[in-house]
Amino acid sequence: AARMLDCDYAAAQALADAGLHEEAAIAFEALGEHADSALRAREQRYIEAESIAATGDVNGAIEAFGALGEYEDSEERVLSLRYTAAAAMAESGETEAAIEAFTALGEYQDSLERANALRYQEATALALADPEEAIAAFTALGDYQDSADRALQLRYQQAEALVNTDLAAAIAAFDALFQHFAA
Repeated sequence: AARMLDCDYAAAQALADAGLHEEAAIAFEALGEHADSALRAREQRYIEAESIAATGDVNGAIEAFGALGEYEDSEERVLSLRYTAAAAMAESGETEAAIEAFTALGEYQDSLERANALRYQEATALALADPEEAIAAFTALGDYQDSADRALQLRYQQAEALVNTDLAAAIAAFDALFQHFAA
């Protein structure tokens, strides 16, 4: 039986040497605990994950490295690939998806900064089309860059615009701004 396992191990190694990493991983896994088969299977899956990443299949690479858990630097590779995917979304104009992806990465590299920068860009774009939404977006950003000031500027512009059409509403809007600064 041991001799048969040794032959199967050699066959698995031949698959690995031929660059057939997925097949080699399956063959090593079939050997169970024989020699270092479990380790060699993970090694082959890692090499396969690297190959997938090299082709540019980010989602496939995330899945492959993710399946490896804590093996080698697989967890770091998953984070790096997710960051790359989020950056690609931002570049292609998929702003909401990029914000979600960067936010999900938490403290990884500058992910939270990138998410806030995208939110800030969205708020800036909304300023003319939908000032109320822009105010809400700037307010939600808290002390990010000049978000609080931008929200106040938009409120001031709204109050100023009301002066000629609805004086009572304009006074109320200016009063709300005054109360903000008095607090």
